[in-house]
Amino acid sequence: MKKILLIVIDGLGDEPISQLKNQTPLEAAKTPNLDFLAKNGICGLVLPFQFPEKPASDISHLALFGYDPKKYYLGRGPYEATGIGLKLLKGDVALRVNFATVNENLKVIDRRAGRIEKTQNLIKTLSQIKINGIKFLIKKSYGHRAVLVLRGKNISWAVTDGDPQKVGERAKKIFPKNKAAKFTAKILNEFLEKAHQILKNHPFNKERERVGLFPANYLLFRGAGEIREIPKFNEKYGLRACCIAGGALYKGIGKILGMDLIKVKGANGLPNTN
Repeated sequence: MKKILLIVIDGLGDEPISQLKNQTPLEAAKTPNLDFLAKNGICGLVLPFQFPEKPASDISHLALFGYDPKKYYLGRGPYEATGIGLKLLKGDVALRVNFATVNENLKVIDRRAGRIEKTQNLIKTLSQIKINGIKFLIKKSYGHRAVLVLRGKNISWAVTDGDPQKVGERAKKIFPKNKAAKFTAKILNEFLEKAHQILKNHPFNKERERVGLFPANYLLFRGAGEIREIPKFNEKYGLRACCIAGGALYKGIGKILGMDLIKVKGANGLPNTN
């Protein structure tokens, strides 16, 4: 059987930039290999899923692989958690986390805290928080990203996001989407408050402020979800699949779909990725 190579260049479209004579980065870039593929292949436009709004990366990848997001989507958290090697148990709730910078009114100044990378000391301190018998597992992803897992009784993934996804807006309070999620929303808001107090007073952040860097003084949550069994790629198509990716999200989607994960040295999803 012939081998199939699917290359997904997520977010490539971008927007025109004045420094590039109002071209997009792709228009300005030298792309001999992409040009070769376009010239010798078949070009077209594919709409893998009918989105009500601009599609997110996780939903888009599921659709590209032929999985209806309305049926199989787990939430961003479980994909990120699986991608960084966290073993989720049944009943765990996982959330995607950004280290961010807010002012005294919790208005977002920078959603990525200056694209901070060294967050290990902050994570170590936050890992000591416990509320109402719920265990909070927080682990670094790449760059400014992390994953938070809630483990305990009576928790639910049906909560709203805390990330406004816009600079200049106030970080959002977490709300339950149903009655069963009231307790989860309550403890997440408590966790956010405790975390904010710890982060804004942390010596590491004080030093960042002193030298003019954005302090990582807040956590922005989004994409709460829980793990469940979904059909594997080889069961669905009769094909054995593997995945090479830099970002944890894409690794997690591949692993959850049953793909073999191939580790490539230097593939980190950052601008200097291999």
